[in-house]
Amino acid sequence: ARARRTVRRGVTWALIILTAVGVLGTSLAFWADRTIFSESAYLAVVGPIPQDPAVVASVSLQVSEAVVTGLDIEQRISDVLPGPSKDLAGLVTSGIQSTIERALAEFMASPQFGTAWIEANKALHAQLVAVLRGDNQAIQTSGGVVTVNVFPLVAKGLEVAQTALTQATGNPVALPTLTDPLDPAASRAQIEQALGITLPPDFGVIPVVETQALERAQAAVWVFETSIIISALITLLLAVVAVAFALQRRKALLQIVVASGIALAIAGAVVSRISTLVTDITPSGAAGVLGQVALTRVMSGFESFALVLVVITAVLAVALYLAGRPAWVPRWGRSLARRVGVQPSGNRVVRFVAEHIGELRFIGYAIAVVALLLVPLGSGSLVGTLVALIAYQVILTVVRAFRPTYIRLAEDAA
Repeated sequence: ARARRTVRRGVTWALIILTAVGVLGTSLAFWADRTIFSESAYLAVVGPIPQDPAVVASVSLQVSEAVVTGLDIEQRISDVLPGPSKDLAGLVTSGIQSTIERALAEFMASPQFGTAWIEANKALHAQLVAVLRGDNQAIQTSGGVVTVNVFPLVAKGLEVAQTALTQATGNPVALPTLTDPLDPAASRAQIEQALGITLPPDFGVIPVVETQALERAQAAVWVFETSIIISALITLLLAVVAVAFALQRRKALLQIVVASGIALAIAGAVVSRISTLVTDITPSGAAGVLGQVALTRVMSGFESFALVLVVITAVLAVALYLAGRPAWVPRWGRSLARRVGVQPSGNRVVRFVAEHIGELRFIGYAIAVVALLLVPLGSGSLVGTLVALIAYQVILTVVRAFRPTYIRLAEDAA
């Protein structure tokens, strides 16, 4: 008998550890899938990126350089300057680029650009998801590279460049006003037609990822999304088997919850470390800065997600512990009642709670589950709901300590 109990304990602990690993893997996969394929989650990551100082500095510099180089502003200034003054064309061009860069940095903080950025990324996300789902014709690329459209910034740059050129040359200079900055191909064609120039294919866009990489990822995405469902089912099965096989089932369930919380906490710390390491090796330029900031925000999102899950597991662990009716809780309740001079043993409320303790506990859990489904994951209300659940269970446990003698005798007999 002792050997069998030892074996059961060992198997139970193995199942508990496997369940915790399954909870971690399923949670991580669910978070990654939601971040990639949910438009709202994706925009929550990329939406605030233009307000990052590093992004503002890098993107405004790259776009201002592209405008000055693509429009050949130095040559245009040299053409209108008299003889010896042509040598000043480079200096004037540098001043114009600085003016454009400052204007773009200010424009990136405006609601107008924020709206354009969100719309551009909505279109980009829809195209990326379509490719990952297997629709290779759903995305427009430049040289096989998926790009982020920054023509709203180019439009602002053209506006500033026109004013700066007019002031620098003393002659009115007309530059095109883009009719649809959200359409990179049409905007590029409009500038080329108006100025009689040929722009490079990457003008007004920032490369993000090669389409070949997305196409190679299609099969992996299918496997990944399928594995989420399989992982969730296997994890649930492991938990059920662990609890069923355990010598003390409530204790085993409590251990599963605690082990899952510890695994999630470790995962959050590891992801934070990985974010630091990857950030150190990101490439230079606007694309590198965008990727670095986006990666930092993504990793931070997982850390917050893991923290919320750790809080949930902690609260569930406390609730399961209290469900075991620890002896110190009723003793504490009776001691407190004596100190305040209250003797609630014959109270009708106490009798009702004692007679329906199981139903009341179940109702508390049911209300908490419904509340958790309705409360946003990252909000403070979530923690408040869980704390309220713990307080409710503590109150039930304390009140039960004053149950009448006939209920206590019936429980002892059972």
